[in-house]
Formats: sequence, C-alpha cells, structure tokens
Amino acid sequence: MKIGILGGGQLARMIALAGYPLGLQFVVLDPDTNAGAGGLSEHLLGAYDDPALLAQLAEKADIVTYEFENVPAHVAEYLSSHTTVYPPAGALAVAQDRLLEKNFSGIWACAQRRSRPWTAWTIWLGPWPTSVTRRF
Repeated sequence: MKIGILGGGQLARMIALAGYPLGLQFVVLDPDTNAGAGGLSEHLLGAYDDPALLAQLAEKADIVTYEFENVPAHVAEYLSSHTTVYPPAGALAVAQDRLLEKNFSGIWACAQRRSRPWTAWTIWLGPWPTSVTRRF
C-alpha cells in the first residue's frame, strides 16, 4: 500500500518511519526541496494546489492524508473525488475555521456528556473591551 501525504515535514517523516516496518510506501507533496520526509519517500516538489501534482499524487497513492491543518481545504476536496482522503475534507474545513470548530466541538461534547453542559462562549469581533467579565 502506498500512502500519499500532503506536506513532507517532520510529521510526515515520523509517519513514514512508523510505516516502513509495516511494509507501507509513501509519496509526499511538499513545496520545500529539503522536506523532512523527502529522503524516506517519493517527493513531489511543488505547491499544494498544483493540479498536475495533485493528479500524480492521486494516481500514485492508495490513500492520502495531510500532516497539518493549513493545507488548503479545496485540495483535500479535489483529491477526495479521485482517491480516499482521511481525515475527510470536511474535517479539514472544520479545523481551519475556528468558529465552526467551536460550534462542532460544542455540539459533540454536549452529545457525549449530556449531564455536563459546556461553558458558553462568545466570538468578539469588535475592539477589545476595557473590562472583560467571565461567566462560568
């Protein structure tokens, strides 16, 4: 099995080192010529949103993941129409939007622990207030 990784840094390197004893192979897409996982895997050198490189990655990999949440969400969405992407593109989109992430995690926490309501929170979009009151 060949695993594709968007990003070829330290985490991709650790994934490859853990996967080799299991017989796994790796291909990484990273814009850095000195990517940490480059020596342990096939390295596709270029931008994360390069259509030609994404097509190569989808063709070469049986499954694709990403090593950090700053990979463009539309890239994971594109790849998911050509191969299996895990975590799914929707999870990446949630991780990139802090308001959506808080709403999602609050709903999940409430469903998991019905007896303990979560703490209320507010997104402040204006100038910093002169006094802040915290309610618990």
